Amino acid sequence: MKWLIFQLTNWRDHLDSDPVNLMTNYVPVALVEADHNEEVWRLTNSIDSYWGENAGVTMFKDKCRSTMSGDVFLCLDTMEYHRVEFCGFSLVSPEIPCKLEQV
Repeated sequence: MKWLIFQLTNWRDHLDSDPVNLMTNYVPVALVEADHNEEVWRLTNSIDSYWGENAGVTMFKDKCRSTMSGDVFLCLDTMEYHRVEFCGFSLVSPEIPCKLEQV
């Protein structure tokens, strides 16, 4: 499965990211190939090395921070938006869907 990774433009907004507005509050940073959102989480965090160097990750910009609560994963196969929470994920419906041609 392919996942589009959106990070909050201001990481301090992670507590106030409702409603999810992908056009103004988020920036697409990477495309990840993974089977499920937990694997996407693992691949988008710098654990042993910078996460942009992980297999299956295509970066759109240089040196992004690791994924954190408030960020959003869009599964391109199901078109479901998964927001990273403090513990786990929640399915969300963005206020304004991102235009994928902008990526």
